[in-house]
Amino acid sequence: MKSTALFRLTFVYHPKNQNEAAEYESALARAFSTVTRAPFVSNLDVPLDVWDRVEFKSITDKSAWDILEGNDAIIRNTLYVVLLTEQLVNDPLMSQVLDSIAARVHAARKVGGHDLLAYSLSTIAIRKAPPVFSNRQVKNAASLGEDRIIAHKLGLIALHRTRLILGAEKEPETLKLFISHAKHDGIFFAQALENCIRDIPELEAWYDAKDIGNGEEWLAAIQEAAGACVFVALRTNAYEFRTICLDEFMVAFSNGMPMVVVDALMQSVSGPSAVPFAAVPNIRIEDGNTYRVLTAALREHIRLLLMRNVAGERSDATTPSQVWLRLPSPAAAKLAIAFRQASPSALWLVPKAQTRPEEFSALRDWLATSNPPIELDYLESAR
Repeated sequence: MKSTALFRLTFVYHPKNQNEAAEYESALARAFSTVTRAPFVSNLDVPLDVWDRVEFKSITDKSAWDILEGNDAIIRNTLYVVLLTEQLVNDPLMSQVLDSIAARVHAARKVGGHDLLAYSLSTIAIRKAPPVFSNRQVKNAASLGEDRIIAHKLGLIALHRTRLILGAEKEPETLKLFISHAKHDGIFFAQALENCIRDIPELEAWYDAKDIGNGEEWLAAIQEAAGACVFVALRTNAYEFRTICLDEFMVAFSNGMPMVVVDALMQSVSGPSAVPFAAVPNIRIEDGNTYRVLTAALREHIRLLLMRNVAGERSDATTPSQVWLRLPSPAAAKLAIAFRQASPSALWLVPKAQTRPEEFSALRDWLATSNPPIELDYLESAR
């Protein structure tokens, strides 16, 4: 039996604007779609990933909207991304679709669950659309930068709005990304990434050279930030040989933070590493498109929020629980217990798709003997 979708992104545009919409549609699909599995891997061999419960739909006519609207009652969270054009607002049937979206977003103001992102190619169109569209519009095209970058930024902004929808508690308006790097050979990449983040108002970079004040205890500041931000590790040749980099990585990993590793190694083949890089997503950007790093980081943050939503479906959801994006190593688990000794979670939940049965069983047995005892369970067992 297929599980109910946790989130849906609905992209609405007029069919006459298909050429203009194609690039935006592609960027949004890449940002929200499930990662495609290798052709030789059977769906029966791989447990469901939490992103399998995210839907992406494009709507270009009223009949498709009516079908979607009939099924929409079971979707708790929806983001509508609308490409506002004069063709769209002047079409009587599509105008009804815009009115329906406005009503849904207005009704969700108090309870949440639905939001709107309007991207207008015409000032006339935004004036003719329902008022809520002007309040939730993306900045104009000129302020988003070069044409080839706009679609990537729209995908990032949509991911940002999604995390605001999915957060059980009010999420901060800006998401902070911790840039972990070795200054010896990662400084230029780190500065380029920080500049990229600065172009997205919804994101904020934590960068040690700028975020540690004079006289502040730098190690404590770094450890506190690494355990509270989305963590981006720039894996250069020197990274794993810098003690402070390893400390940053393990603090974030031990706190179950969303993490992304950017593979910036100079050599094509690397030897075994004591750092668990393989336990988190790795990304390469040979073409210099740093927006892919930001997209991957936001997706990891949303993965955490989706998992918390799945955890809330448990019949025993009142039991305090800590969601881990992936199965922690015994060393990371031991460190996490020490971090959380004052108020430990009684139940740790991990996704079955990211674990090996023998490792899961061994860690579960070890945690059962910890003081205080901690129970480990599969997140999917809540379904």
